[in-house]
Amino acid sequence: PPAKGLLQVIKLLVTNDDEQSRIVYALFDTGSSHSWIKQELASVLGLRVVDQAQFSISSFAGHHLSMRSEQVKC
Repeated sequence: PPAKGLLQVIKLLVTNDDEQSRIVYALFDTGSSHSWIKQELASVLGLRVVDQAQFSISSFAGHHLSMRSEQVKC
């Protein structure tokens, strides 16, 4: 059978200064030094981008995902 793993994920309500909001799921990475959000969310909420990165994610089941992400100024 496939390996099973548990990830620390939480459902959040993200709101900007104009009270626009979106419900998102966040992954807690306790070893991370930065927090990133999807490019689409930063754009929709009009958040100021301070850095960008391309991520490649591989799961235990062999699935692969590439995505562009943004670091924003809070």
